[in-house]
Amino acid sequence: MHAFTVTGYLVLVIAILVLAAAPHVRPGVVVSFGSMLEQIMSERPVRVTIMVFWWWLGWHFLTGA
Repeated sequence: MHAFTVTGYLVLVIAILVLAAAPHVRPGVVVSFGSMLEQIMSERPVRVTIMVFWWWLGWHFLTGA
């Protein structure tokens, strides 16, 4: 079971590295995370929704309520 968990984390790390490098290799095809986040956060309702979600997540999982 330990080997399965370690393999899973290694696959996730490799996927993150590939996704981070993809915009530099093919800039016209894959957008960077910063560009995507900038576009998403440009609208006020989206920012409010994300803030409410983070508040809800913190309230339920970090306070033990």
